[in-house]
Amino acid sequence: MADPLQTNVNLLPISSAITNRPPKVAPVKAAPPVTSYKPEFVTAEQMAPALQEQRNVQQNLLTQADQAEAEAKRFESERNVARAEEKSRLRQEEATAFQNAPQQQELKLARDQLKNAAFIPSKDNAQDIATMFSLVGLIGMAIGGGGKISAYNTMGAMNGMLEGYQKGRVDLYKKEKDVFDKNIKLMQNKVTILQSELQEAAETFKTNRELGEQKAEIAFAKADAPILQAMARRQGIIRTLENVNATAKDMQTLVGLKNQQEERSYKMAVDERNFQEQVRARKEQEAMRREQMALRRELANNKGLKPPAKVQEVYLADNQLRTDLAELKNKLQDPKLISQLKQYRVESFLSEEGGKAIAQVMQTSIPPELRSFLTQVRDMRNNYYLTISGKAVTGGEALRNYGVVPQPGDTQEMMLDKIGGMERRVDNKINQYQGFYNLPDIRNRFQPGMPTMLDPKEDYSVRASETPAAPTQRGMFKGREIVVRDNKWVYADDGKEAK
Repeated sequence: MADPLQTNVNLLPISSAITNRPPKVAPVKAAPPVTSYKPEFVTAEQMAPALQEQRNVQQNLLTQADQAEAEAKRFESERNVARAEEKSRLRQEEATAFQNAPQQQELKLARDQLKNAAFIPSKDNAQDIATMFSLVGLIGMAIGGGGKISAYNTMGAMNGMLEGYQKGRVDLYKKEKDVFDKNIKLMQNKVTILQSELQEAAETFKTNRELGEQKAEIAFAKADAPILQAMARRQGIIRTLENVNATAKDMQTLVGLKNQQEERSYKMAVDERNFQEQVRARKEQEAMRREQMALRRELANNKGLKPPAKVQEVYLADNQLRTDLAELKNKLQDPKLISQLKQYRVESFLSEEGGKAIAQVMQTSIPPELRSFLTQVRDMRNNYYLTISGKAVTGGEALRNYGVVPQPGDTQEMMLDKIGGMERRVDNKINQYQGFYNLPDIRNRFQPGMPTMLDPKEDYSVRASETPAAPTQRGMFKGREIVVRDNKWVYADDGKEAK
């Protein structure tokens, strides 16, 4: 049997370490001996260029860094400015869009209409409004019952008027104003009647106690004044009458403040209208003046026979007169105006005495259509007189040169025929000037009421040829407009004397 140990030994590989010889090792050479390093000495002159170059590089780097920082700051600043401008532009566009919105336009229009409305608190009348509010409450509480209800309605109407103004609702303001006026009137009547009847009851009480008390009870019942009734039962009629008299004084103060507010509102509205009218008139006058200057330059540069300055003035005046006559003829087509001319006896508005008649009528209260027509006639007459003579003419000689003027008793057809005849004669004279001086046709360059004199100090609405109408005195009384007629204050709407 084979030996297993021997078998395994025979199977092992034979190592080269056993069979081969060890390799030859190369001899190690000895390292050269180490010697000490001795650096070469460098002088300051030799280092200076390198140091200068280094400093230049550092300075360039610092300069570039500063420039970069400055550029970054500039960019940031420009960006901030652009953002602010864009933000401002957007806000402006939003504000403009908001203001131009239909709702805001309606609100602005309504606010303009209510700008001078009465009973709207401002720095000038806030104290008076507060006093009125307090007095309404005191009077209502003093009377009680129906008086208290009227007081509540009055105070509610005052708040409603303010709300109407704030919301730009003219309809709401007017509605609440009517409620306010109605309840103030109710309170005033209630206090006045109660004071009168209680005074009568007090006089009766002195001689007949029972009858006086009965009259007082009736007065309290009619006034719906339970608080005063209870006071009379506790403190007596005389003491209660003293309280009612004090309430009547408060009522008088309240009505006085109410009238002051309405008069203030009326005056502010009139002043506003007059101011706007003056602004409009100045603009129109300036536009007309520029047009007249252009016409005069055109006439001065005319290529034909050189017209004298006076001829130029008359030519302009005739063209204006023709335009005004055409406008008068157009207005005389209205039968209502003809009737008014006859009613106020100013048919001879172009005659020698027409100026005086117009001045007299204009001092009275006349229909607005007639006033507008006569104002135009007056301005036309005087504008023409001043142009052709350099001063106002006292009669109607200038206009009568062009034909017979309307007279009292003329029918509408006769007036139109006479004005038409005057218009044709003016046309003939204009044509003569054009033919003789080769003047340009400027008839379509004029507007009714356009002044032909160029003196800026000249007022064409009031002329020396006529007595100017005295300004009508106006005011407010008991919440209604009053004017002076025949040296008496009368109501403007019905002409009845104000008492």
